[in-house]
Amino acid sequence: MKRLRDRLCPPGGVFVDIGAHIGSVIAAVQRYSAPSQIIAFEAIPEKVERLRAKFPGVEIHQCALGERAGEVEFTIDLVETGNSSLNTAVQGRSAAHKVISVEMQTLDHLMGGHRVDLMKIDVEGAELGVLRGGETTIADQRPLIVFESGAEEMEGYPRRDLFDWFQARDYDLVTPSRLAHTAPPATWEVFADAHQYPFITWDWFAVPREKRSEVRRCAARIMSNGARQ
Repeated sequence: MKRLRDRLCPPGGVFVDIGAHIGSVIAAVQRYSAPSQIIAFEAIPEKVERLRAKFPGVEIHQCALGERAGEVEFTIDLVETGNSSLNTAVQGRSAAHKVISVEMQTLDHLMGGHRVDLMKIDVEGAELGVLRGGETTIADQRPLIVFESGAEEMEGYPRRDLFDWFQARDYDLVTPSRLAHTAPPATWEVFADAHQYPFITWDWFAVPREKRSEVRRCAARIMSNGARQ
């Protein structure tokens, strides 16, 4: 997944990182792709400050993304900050946490009309909210999307609704190991089963159906080059 994610943004393209965390994905995309622009979103103020200092050329927004604008509660896992989320379930499973108020915006409001080639979404269960708030942008730009779908569902965002959202918009869900191959996309049964232990994957590529052949060729070239290294 990382090899493909970090290299699939086309030269001169635009990479969008939603849930930027400490910037490891930003650094990898800068190293292995040649995007003209990287736009990142992160809700935790301290992380945003560090990201802006580390990546001065990256456009970084301090906010959560969801399906509506407003102030929301955000739980920071003080032990594993990468697990921080709009999901209040973090409070029950974290050894130490704190709740802060953050601004929520929609992807359409902040990115309306902007080019988007590859979008990564990792927001600990709230991925569907991001998608719902980016309906117009995604419909207009038809980006390749890589997202995480973990074992735990967030209340209000069931994974069946996530699967159906992509299906209704002619996106195929493909595991990283099959992106470069001709295997059919995941059915609902396959997607649901992947979330059962032992897990098949938590990482998925959502591919616009009209771009499947193009993405497959690019992925195959990336993996072939990696095999020769």
